[in-house]
Amino acid sequence: MPVFSYRVLDPDGRESKGWLEADSRESLIGLLHGQGKVILSLERREARRSSATGEMALKLVEPRVRQQELMLLATQLSAMVDAGLPLLRSLQVLVQETENLRLRRILEDVCLRVEAGSSLSQALAAHPVFSNLFVSLARAGESSGKLGETLRQLAHYLERVEDLRRRVRSALTYPAFLLGFSFLVLLVLVIWLIPAFSRVYDKFRAKIPGPTMVLMDLSQVLRAHMLELILVAAALGLGWWVFMRTEKGLYFRDWLLLRMPVVGPLTLGSTLARMCRTLGVLVGSGIPFWEALDLATQATDHRVARKALLQAAVAIEGGSSIARAFQETGFFPRMLLSMLASGEEVGGLHPMLMKAADFYDQQLDASVKGFMSLLEPVMILFLGGVIGGILFAMYLPVFTLGKAIR
Repeated sequence: MPVFSYRVLDPDGRESKGWLEADSRESLIGLLHGQGKVILSLERREARRSSATGEMALKLVEPRVRQQELMLLATQLSAMVDAGLPLLRSLQVLVQETENLRLRRILEDVCLRVEAGSSLSQALAAHPVFSNLFVSLARAGESSGKLGETLRQLAHYLERVEDLRRRVRSALTYPAFLLGFSFLVLLVLVIWLIPAFSRVYDKFRAKIPGPTMVLMDLSQVLRAHMLELILVAAALGLGWWVFMRTEKGLYFRDWLLLRMPVVGPLTLGSTLARMCRTLGVLVGSGIPFWEALDLATQATDHRVARKALLQAAVAIEGGSSIARAFQETGFFPRMLLSMLASGEEVGGLHPMLMKAADFYDQQLDASVKGFMSLLEPVMILFLGGVIGGILFAMYLPVFTLGKAIR
C-alpha cells in the first residue's frame, strides 16, 4: 500500500504533519477533507525508501519509546475511557500531553486511523512499538466492551513486568561491577606493582620464596605478551558478540544462565513470574488459552522457556491437557504444574495463574534480598583473600632482605 507524507491545518488552525498508508492519493485527500483538515502538502513516498528513512529518523533523531511511557499511556487512556470520554477525544488528549516525539507521532497516526473508521487495536497494530500482547488486550477489551478495565489491567501488568526486570537487573549489576573492579585491581598489581617489587629484590639480591617467584614469573609473561593477549581477548569478545546475535547463541546464553549457581534460580523465578502474569492477564481478559499461550510465547525473552512453551502449545493442539503438556516439556517446576492442574480442573486458570505469578514474585524478592545480604561479605572475603595473598607473597622476601643488605 502506498505511503504518503502530509502537512495539514486542523479545524482549530493548528498545523500538523505525519505519514499514512492509503489506497490512493485521492482516497487520502477525501479522508483528510472529511475530517475538516486543510491540506498544505501531500507527497507520495516509495514504501521501501520511506520505511528505511523513517526508521533511521526515529533511531537517530527521535527518542525510543520506553516501557514506562507505554505503561503511562495505558493508564491515562483507561482513566479517560472509564470517565466516559470518547476514544478519539482521549487519543487526541494523549497526543497533546505526550512529550516523547516518536510516541506523539505514532499517536497522531493512531488518531487518524481511528477517525477513519479503524478500531483501536487495528490502529495500534500498524506500529511495531505496540507489542502483540498490547494489541491483543486492546482487541479483547473492544470485544468485551470493557476497554477501560482491560487497559487498566495492561498498565498494571506492564508496571509489574518492569519492576521485575529492574529488580533482577539491580541484583546482577552489583556483582558484575565488583568483579570488574576486582579485575582492574589485580591487573594493576600484576602489571605495575609486582615488577616494581621485582626490581627492588633484584637490586639487593634477596632470596625469592616460591609463591613470590610464581607471581613474578606470571607478571613477566603477561607484560611480555600483553599485545597478543589483548588481541586474543578482543577476538574472543568479537566472536562472542557475533555468536550472541544468532538464535543459537541466545539459546546457549539462556541455557547457561539457568545452570549457574545463584543466577540460575533468579533467572528461572523472573521468567516464570512474567510468563504466569502474562498468561493470567490474557486469560482474564477473555482471550482463549491457546491464543494467550501463543502471545505469552512471543512476549517471553528467555529462549529455553520459549522453546518449552512452543512444545506445550503443540501438545495442547494434539489434545493433551494443559498441565500434562507443560509437564512433558521438563522445564516447569512441580508446584506450577499442580496449580495449572487445579485451575484447569475447576475452570479457574486465571486466578491460579495470577497466584502463581504472585508466588514467584515473592520468591524472587526473597532470593534477591538473601543474595544481596550474602554477596557483600562473600565478595569482601574473596577479594581480600586474593589481593591480600598477592601482597603477602610479594612481601615475603622483605623478611630476608635485611640479611641480604648486611
